[in-house]
Amino acid sequence: LFPITKRLNEFPSSGLLTLQEASSLDDFKVMETGDVSKVKIKNKTGQDVLLLNGEIIEGAKQNRTLNDSTLLSGRGEFMMDVSCVEQNRWSSTYGKFNYSNDLHNFRAKGNKMFHVNESKINSGRKHSNQSEVWKDIQEKQRNMNVRSQTSSINDTYRSVNSMLEQLTLKVKELKDQVGFIFYLKNTCLGIEFFNSPSLFSKYSKKLTRSILIDAIELETSRDPFLKYQTSFNEREIKDKFVTLIKGLKEKVLPGPYEGREVVLNYPDLDISLGAITKEDSIIHLSGYQRLRR
Repeated sequence: LFPITKRLNEFPSSGLLTLQEASSLDDFKVMETGDVSKVKIKNKTGQDVLLLNGEIIEGAKQNRTLNDSTLLSGRGEFMMDVSCVEQNRWSSTYGKFNYSNDLHNFRAKGNKMFHVNESKINSGRKHSNQSEVWKDIQEKQRNMNVRSQTSSINDTYRSVNSMLEQLTLKVKELKDQVGFIFYLKNTCLGIEFFNSPSLFSKYSKKLTRSILIDAIELETSRDPFLKYQTSFNEREIKDKFVTLIKGLKEKVLPGPYEGREVVLNYPDLDISLGAITKEDSIIHLSGYQRLRR
């Protein structure tokens, strides 16, 4: 992990509600639509709400993950594109949606980004490839020897929760940290970046767990491709990644509800990146470099 820091006066706090904060309020609700790929959100809090790419909502008829980072205005009803992360259940056994303490693991979220960004560019929607999302969950559970009756991503986290808690304690958040760049298996897999240390701090543990669970898979899998390799030059890996994304041309699109969205989607280069901005400030940026066999 390579931490990213900025002085507070360069990136003032946005004053947004996170999905976790909003979910605890009576004036905010996430509801089923009858369509596995969509949920409806009512926000009457009077405050903008940041939805983070990869956040998971549990319960209702199936657990879902948000397909992209999106900014919602303080009052209104919004339709959100989501992906199912619990394949073998479609029932209301668990009642309403609840906020999950975990995120879509980073490699699977990154693979999803290629399809979501392509959809944003071509249609303005945020559609994923649902079969690929399920395939990533199944492959991870097979590699980690996880049994799940409903093929739920949350069961994968529960299976190694004790190890994740121990490893997370080893990752220390720095003063004024707003994000990080990280790598696995000699590939600089991605970047997470926020517009203020306070906003990053609210997500840092969840994001770290979403990376560590991929590291655990690399260590435990019998697949020779996934076996961990020691890096010859960590900083060279990071610098090469930064140079690559800085040299690519982005597309700027209007956000569906608030702000603007920046997209870099280069499948041939194994790079996909998306950001949500408002008033010329990046609120959240997430980028991914795909591992190749």
